[in-house]
Amino acid sequence: MLNELLRTIGMGGLATGWLSNPSTALVALAMVGFPFIGGFEVLVYYAGFASIPVSVNEAATLEGCTGVRKFFLIDIPMVLSQIKLILILTIIGGVQAFQNVFILTRGGPGFKTNVPGMWMYLNAFSFQRMGYACAIGVLLFLLILTLTVFNLKYFKSAEQLQGKAS
Repeated sequence: MLNELLRTIGMGGLATGWLSNPSTALVALAMVGFPFIGGFEVLVYYAGFASIPVSVNEAATLEGCTGVRKFFLIDIPMVLSQIKLILILTIIGGVQAFQNVFILTRGGPGFKTNVPGMWMYLNAFSFQRMGYACAIGVLLFLLILTLTVFNLKYFKSAEQLQGKAS
């Protein structure tokens, strides 16, 4: 579809086999889900911004804090718990990426689009190295656990910020 669009607007020279070209395959895989990756995140952020008390916004306005300054000094700190949730889920999803790679490229061309989940699958079911695949799974779990604990420890939520301010 993208190639046809490029040809239509006179840029047919840029048309390529996006998934079969080693230099564009990984970017093409990342873009496959792009139009659909936002609904959940938007709802989480919307809920966070909607939960900011009106009194906080009124107080900020009375103090002369408006626009971009209010957004960065008031709104963002108030939705840090939502940002933390989305960050954790994005990290987990990125490390566990498997479906799109398996369906579209199976790790190819060459091993350019190989991700840890695909490598675990190949070792278990193509190379019959179950122990190695299990080790990859355990390492993935430990990596995700470490990143999640780091995120929970070092990114403070709005409740923690309000507790320290009092």
